[in-house]
Amino acid sequence: MDKTYTDPVCGMSVGADTPHQLEVEGEQYYFCSDKCLQQFEAKHGGSRESGQTTDPVCGMTVPMDSKHHTTYKTKELYFCSASCLKTFNKAPDSYV
Repeated sequence: MDKTYTDPVCGMSVGADTPHQLEVEGEQYYFCSDKCLQQFEAKHGGSRESGQTTDPVCGMTVPMDSKHHTTYKTKELYFCSASCLKTFNKAPDSYV
């Protein structure tokens, strides 16, 4: 039987062959969908590629050297555009 993992966002069982995977601080996480991966990534950091993260407003992958960034509750967040940063600043708790 193939090894299964529990999606930490929704609790669904997923196989190790899922394309929706993320490594955070040396630990591998497995997800049922890109949506669950993005929700987890927005709250916990990590990235699918080194030096990249997910914009918590629109879900786009953005470089961690984006000029559009802010620190919120001790977490550094990066955005794809000034528009997403502005949207975040209006209601930050909606996105983290």
